[in-house]
Amino acid sequence: MNFSTKVTTLPKVGVKLASALKQLGITTVGELLYHFPYKYLDFSNTAQISDLEEGQTVTISAQVDKIKAQRAFKKGLSFSIATVYDQTGSIEAVWFNQPYLAKSLKTEEQIYLAGTVTRKNSRQLQLVNPVVEKFSEQSLHTGRLVPVYHSIELVYNKTLRNLIHHCLQNITKWDDEFSSKKIKQLNLLGLSEAIKNLHFPESWQDVEHGRLRIAFNELLPQQLAVLIKEKALRDAGSFEAKLDVEAIKTFVAKLPFTLTNSQKKAAWDIANNISQPVPMNRLLQGDVGSGKTVVIAIAALLASLSKLQTAILAPTEILANQHYATFLELFRTFKKVKIGLITRNSSSVDGSETTKAELLKKAKSGKIDVLIGTHSLLQEKNSFNKLALLVIDEQHRFGVAQRSFLKEGYSNKPPHLLSVSATPIPRTLALSLYGNLQVSDLKQMPSGRKLVITKVVPDLERDKIYHFISQQVQMGRQAFIVTPRVEDSEKSELKAAKQEFELLSKKVFPQYKVGLLYGKQKAKEKSETTKLFAENKIQILVATSVIEIGVDFPNASVIIIEGAERFGLAQLHQLRGRVGRGLSQSYCFLLTTTESHQDNERLQTFTKTFDGFKLAEDDLKQRGYGDLFGSMQSGFNFKFPKFITETALLKSHEVASEIMTHPEEYKGLKRTLKLANEFAEDYHGE
Repeated sequence: MNFSTKVTTLPKVGVKLASALKQLGITTVGELLYHFPYKYLDFSNTAQISDLEEGQTVTISAQVDKIKAQRAFKKGLSFSIATVYDQTGSIEAVWFNQPYLAKSLKTEEQIYLAGTVTRKNSRQLQLVNPVVEKFSEQSLHTGRLVPVYHSIELVYNKTLRNLIHHCLQNITKWDDEFSSKKIKQLNLLGLSEAIKNLHFPESWQDVEHGRLRIAFNELLPQQLAVLIKEKALRDAGSFEAKLDVEAIKTFVAKLPFTLTNSQKKAAWDIANNISQPVPMNRLLQGDVGSGKTVVIAIAALLASLSKLQTAILAPTEILANQHYATFLELFRTFKKVKIGLITRNSSSVDGSETTKAELLKKAKSGKIDVLIGTHSLLQEKNSFNKLALLVIDEQHRFGVAQRSFLKEGYSNKPPHLLSVSATPIPRTLALSLYGNLQVSDLKQMPSGRKLVITKVVPDLERDKIYHFISQQVQMGRQAFIVTPRVEDSEKSELKAAKQEFELLSKKVFPQYKVGLLYGKQKAKEKSETTKLFAENKIQILVATSVIEIGVDFPNASVIIIEGAERFGLAQLHQLRGRVGRGLSQSYCFLLTTTESHQDNERLQTFTKTFDGFKLAEDDLKQRGYGDLFGSMQSGFNFKFPKFITETALLKSHEVASEIMTHPEEYKGLKRTLKLANEFAEDYHGE
């Protein structure tokens, strides 16, 4: 028996069961063995009947004294009821809707029962719907950590356990690419032991070690793909921008603010990187409002002084327009730096509108130094003369970043890459998403910023919050009200933007101008709304989380987040960052869908924590790597994302680096190397 053996050859697998297994994606022994449990029932605690206590989850070994099937005629409910005993006493067991047990269990038969002990009355304990297993030398369903699988009709958990156990006993070839010697050196389990541990573990540690090996197998080819692509880029070389220190000093001296030490360090590191012929791969991450844009501007300035170009990609038109306005302001005294904007709906150069064709012509001839746009910029082939620096803002919104898609049709060399994120990414996650990147952290905030007062507010105090918003608006301030949904739907407790807009504009704040903003609005409508809000012609903006990315309105001082428990910590932090960008005190009020969420530990942590890096780590601990891989749109399709841990990421990265350095020692990894090269081929950032 091997991984390719058809399940139809297994005992008791007939046509119906084979068809049902196929619905679960199981046609071979390998697919069956990789159908891992999603949880375990801990029936490892064994006890005698006299020692049982209410609430205890336990396995007992007992004999059947008597058993019968009954029906509760009033409710039409059938059940089997039995009395079982051991040498210390007896207990009643009852199974609802399982009348067949009365026929399959015989008097005096030795069985195992596993479940939670409940109280029938003041004197009597009872087992309700316990798992029952007939006595054998090796129990699969009781007396241990019992695997629980995703199942469907006909493919019950007991069926899966029996089939998997049979395969584990009879398989002769495991297809482990690593030798036992190498696996021992790596401090990992062999594949056979890992799979056995996951299906029938003796301890929770067995589960952990088994998951580590499977996660390692999944991550290794993908980590290797990143390094293969990185090597190809390094070998290709990149443009060199002259490190003009005097120009940087002149630019910084004319800024209306003082750079923080972390901004200075990040700018210097990037300047050094882009002055080298080796393509930069750097992540610039900083908390909301930490001043990432000016660091990008310094790098773009150096490129332009060497007659090289910079492209800045933003995930939304709102943010692209905002970057454009900021760059025009930053380079107001550097007229030689030409700045362009291209989105689906607009194109302009140095503040003046132009046609898309004219703009692209200028970019191609090298007459535009910095071109800012949304992902539509990627679709414009032959758009640059010498693209030396690619900046991708809010990196995770684009998926995994690589420059291979820019190499063809843009220039003869890959550009330096600067990934930017206001959602701090924990180091190990960054490693897996971006490979051997360098990281610049902006952990200092510009002087004068005040912490945003953050509170979880009960719905009973909603009117007080609305009154507070009125007071702020009367003082000339503005407010955001964020909802988790765009439109209302039946049976939903969640607030929706469209309905809230109607309510707030007509009944709660009729004296003020209320605006509406959400993702699927027409670009022109979104642009007009944000322009009016920026000019304080809209005082209160009802929006979805579309505003979380980079939107900068220094006059906004209050944000209400409805259904706050539905958002992750990182997203809440991004939303809170929409206020507190000016010098006045700002406020963030968290309202929940029900009162039961008022004491939500995550929300309470958020009210006391203002460090985005700390919140990112907490988010990772609470949600796990698996969930974050999904939200990061990593471009990788993990079969077992819940198995991914920091240990697995670091181990796979370490081994991938070793393979790149000493490939001769890993020639046996044919499948892994083949997968890695396939991943490298498809490893894009579009």
